[in-house]
Amino acid sequence: MISVRLSSRQIFQCSPAQSLLRWALPVLWMLLAVTSVSAADKLVLVSGTGTTNKAVPLSEVRRAFLGAVSAGGRQAMPIRNFSDAKAHQLFSEQVLTLSPSEYDRRLAMRSLQSGLTQLPTIRDSGDIERVLQDTPNSVTYMFESDAKKYKSLTVVQDLAPMP
Repeated sequence: MISVRLSSRQIFQCSPAQSLLRWALPVLWMLLAVTSVSAADKLVLVSGTGTTNKAVPLSEVRRAFLGAVSAGGRQAMPIRNFSDAKAHQLFSEQVLTLSPSEYDRRLAMRSLQSGLTQLPTIRDSGDIERVLQDTPNSVTYMFESDAKKYKSLTVVQDLAPMP
């Protein structure tokens, strides 16, 4: 039995199983809510309409966004999208399998070791179309629902990790 006392007065008493249920159920509900939101809106790789980017395996997408010079045998210009923090976090965790801070450290280390410049970034959603149209072979990630809002962007591929 678990009892909680405040000075000499007992507030409540419950078994360990009841205590576990009291804390586990709200956490499970939260996880289900987050999962259902994530499943409803998936991450996609997008490019400007004038580019000829084609779908490539996720391993090639990882290589490109981790600073590789080419992906899929072609020159690729990945652009980090910070305009949506949730999309950036999911991309880092689900596609790159790194936390956002680990991703930043990995890119900084690669930049220092190889002398390559940092990947370009987008910080404002208003710049997405312009940057992707102005940069040849550029790609970035965003939620599919956001990609549909831009007429000049093309969805290159779904970024859902394969089971």
